[in-house]
Amino acid sequence: MGENILTGIGGLDLLVDGGFPSGSLILLAGNPGTGKTVFSAQFIYRGAADYGENGVYVSFAESREVFLRNMLDFGFNFEELERQGKFKFLDMTTMKEEGVSSALELLLNEVHRLDAKRLVIDSFSAMAQAFEKPIDVRMAVHLVLNRLVRQLGCTTLIIVEVPMGSERVGVNVEEFVADGILMLRRDEVEGRLIRKIEVLKLRGRRLKDHRYVFTLDGGFKVFPSFALKEIGKPRPFKPLPDTPTHFSTGIIELDEALGGGYPRGSIVLLEVDENVPRGGVSSILNPVRLNFINNDNGVFSIPSAGLSADYVKEGLEPYADRRLFNRNVRIVEFEEESQEPYTIALRGRSIMDDYEKFWEHISTFKAETGKPVLGTIGYDTLEYTYPDDTAILIQQMVKTAKRIRVSGDLRINIVRPAMKITPHARYISDMYFKLVEVDGSLCLYGLKPRTGIYNIEVDVKEEYPKTRLTPII
Repeated sequence: MGENILTGIGGLDLLVDGGFPSGSLILLAGNPGTGKTVFSAQFIYRGAADYGENGVYVSFAESREVFLRNMLDFGFNFEELERQGKFKFLDMTTMKEEGVSSALELLLNEVHRLDAKRLVIDSFSAMAQAFEKPIDVRMAVHLVLNRLVRQLGCTTLIIVEVPMGSERVGVNVEEFVADGILMLRRDEVEGRLIRKIEVLKLRGRRLKDHRYVFTLDGGFKVFPSFALKEIGKPRPFKPLPDTPTHFSTGIIELDEALGGGYPRGSIVLLEVDENVPRGGVSSILNPVRLNFINNDNGVFSIPSAGLSADYVKEGLEPYADRRLFNRNVRIVEFEEESQEPYTIALRGRSIMDDYEKFWEHISTFKAETGKPVLGTIGYDTLEYTYPDDTAILIQQMVKTAKRIRVSGDLRINIVRPAMKITPHARYISDMYFKLVEVDGSLCLYGLKPRTGIYNIEVDVKEEYPKTRLTPII
């Protein structure tokens, strides 16, 4: 070994330093339903279709007919690869112990005939049940290891079923001389499915992280840890159209999930977990802010705790029409005076005085333009600024909700789980979302309305930040 082969698994090659070592033996373990067959099929399919590496899939658990039909759902047309002589499926579902030797001989012959560079054994757990003695299991493994992997340079995946409720690889697999061990898991976040892959071992690699979130949406895709990418030459954000009943969220997938976006005249709550990385909140707020700005509507913001007006500006101005930004955007700074035209200076001494001043700016804007307004309010900043006025904050939140519903504007309130105001914010909200960090991934899910979990990525290919949501299924 020394060279790498690309796995064909979306996102994985970058995370494991270029793919699997060529000619390696990889154990793929997990409970039933964790995605092992999809991973293995994609490894074989992409190898044959994209990388010129023929493959053999040996199944002791699933018939050829069922396998081919199920894989078509992911866009894997294995019958076409068979016609091209690039792939062979060996159905061993009816094999008994006396047929093990001939089955392994058939496997070797097919690998030779196709000059296969990829092999999957699905599953070794099922194959092992045909043996009476553990010594026979180890002998079969050494046959595969020595003759296929080492001598022929055939990169091999061996699937291992982990019983439900167990975290142990099992079936004597710990005795294998494996080059890599991957564990797939199903987990939950508030009753919602989350999928995880853990790299327990990969020979010769120093990995930055070992656990990642993945999805089976359109195939097996692994998500890197969330990070904002630099944009060299910023271009204007391309706004999505609003409708007579909804404001676009600025995120295509979220608009689709919500039936058009945020309803006009609604109160949206974004509850942010303490571990969400810097820039995480902006990945949800900036698309809707930019959509409002570039559709010539108003944006009034109180930044979340620790963020300045300049920080909010830097995430918006490069991707907005300069004239519209200067006219339509106002961001609160808690200081005596501000020289910037896009800021509203509040003193932070009297919540009632500051509240009235903020609304005065919004009312003036609406009177002059007749345009709707998006308000994004960091209530962690308000709770910190007015620590003794929680009751008044709640009163003003309720009062504001009534105004928004009458005016047809949009308000997004940002809170943290431990804040005093959070239970009240949940109650008055029309829509309620949580933003959380899971093994480095940034994830969003809805409680009102209830949704599954979406992974968040920010695409910058078009030279502006374009948030993408991928469902975890």
